[in-house]
Amino acid sequence: MDSSREHPHLNAVASSALLAAERALALVAPHDAPVLLVGEPGSGRSVLARRLHRASPRDRGAWVQVDCRGISTRTSPVKVLEEAIASAATGSILLEEIDLLTAPLQVRLMVWLEASRAPRPRLLATTRRDLEDEVRRGTFREDLRSRVDIFQIRVPPLRERQADIPALARELVAESAERLRVAAPLIPQDVEHLLIGYPWPGNVRELRNAMERAVALSTGPFIDAPTLPSRILASTAATTTPGMHST
Repeated sequence: MDSSREHPHLNAVASSALLAAERALALVAPHDAPVLLVGEPGSGRSVLARRLHRASPRDRGAWVQVDCRGISTRTSPVKVLEEAIASAATGSILLEEIDLLTAPLQVRLMVWLEASRAPRPRLLATTRRDLEDEVRRGTFREDLRSRVDIFQIRVPPLRERQADIPALARELVAESAERLRVAAPLIPQDVEHLLIGYPWPGNVRELRNAMERAVALSTGPFIDAPTLPSRILASTAATTTPGMHST
């Protein structure tokens, strides 16, 4: 369950939008209360949660990450959740997409939160939805929402962090080149403009995949625009000239 689905280089650069999340993280890290990280998939919520754990007094304890999207498909999902909580011991447990917990799992989580047993792990959670809206729709318990939404951190999507994109893309190119065991190509200005002009609905995860594709397909010292996914090329009015690169 300790798998990182979101990019480890989230903190390679820091726009004003991301700095707000960083400041909030620093404020809540010393406390034991639950933290809810709200944002789009791929924006780096799990990465920030892991960093929060490492910055907290529980950093020597276990780190357990549970994907709520799939737990309900498991045999005896309540038992799976209970075992995950137990394995976190005095560390931290992250429930990804907590709004997708089924009603029985919400009940079990509420029972655990109401219990006075100590020591127990700190609860961290992510969601892409407004839990108050989910309560009004009847898909999420109000008492559970009030327990998990004590501290809330909003993680901005990549489209709100345009200033971060060039530096973050270079980090991802270097990472992909190392993994593919090739020389890291440079990102010319025409490609940089394409990256900045794209809305990145898949956030950092989508940028990582695009850079890995570009590194794999590029044959020279620069990333060529045609090596980018077609959706990026089609989404912007920027033009490129094959073989012409600005540095």
